[in-house]
Amino acid sequence: MQHIISESEYAHMVAADNGAAVTTSMKIAEYFGKRHKDVLRRIKTLRCSKEFAERNFALCFHINKLQNGKRTPVYKITRDGFFFLAFGFTGEKADVIKEAYINAFNWMADRLRSYDHRRNELTALYKAGQHSASLCGRGLSRWKQDKRDLEEQIEIVEQEGQLPIPFLDAPYSISEVA
Repeated sequence: MQHIISESEYAHMVAADNGAAVTTSMKIAEYFGKRHKDVLRRIKTLRCSKEFAERNFALCFHINKLQNGKRTPVYKITRDGFFFLAFGFTGEKADVIKEAYINAFNWMADRLRSYDHRRNELTALYKAGQHSASLCGRGLSRWKQDKRDLEEQIEIVEQEGQLPIPFLDAPYSISEVA
């Protein structure tokens, strides 16, 4: 069976949440062609540890505008949570959807790694520039003081280096020289 979900839909299937790829129970119901309340029931009856459930299935609420703002429960589901839940979905169509979700999670993980890498590079450049500017700032402040001291010392040395020329100090006229 061919893929029925293209790569362009991956961003609709899986999103980034605090640096992790996640999907929702509503998305799973939509893609697997199930009623959302059946997916919710399935999540509640999963036979996994409490710790696993807490790590991989976060209960949230969606405000349903069509039902006068009624709060609808929705689970935010991690990659591991998706795998655990989707193992129970069977059939040829379910297999295709599971494969598409695996591809979507991998796609999002690649995007997050790329983002983290770019962010880390830019943060390192920023910190190096900040450190350099700090050193330059301190160096500039130090230079202002050193510059004054050095200019005074140079002036003193230049004055000491000005040897008097005796015949220019004494008054004379051109007629006396002849």
